[in-house]
Amino acid sequence: MTAKLQESVATRLPWIPLADLDNVMFLGKRITGAPTSISYLYYPWAADIGAAG
Repeated sequence: MTAKLQESVATRLPWIPLADLDNVMFLGKRITGAPTSISYLYYPWAADIGAAG
């Protein structure tokens, strides 16, 4: 009975992700300051971008 109830509930609930996909960041030799983590969501990361050298 429990398994049937669980199956019924699971098919009616929206999908909730348990993991986040990786963010892809391409870095080069001529630019610095781009965040390579999820921190880009929480601060103005574009202000840190600059030229290497």
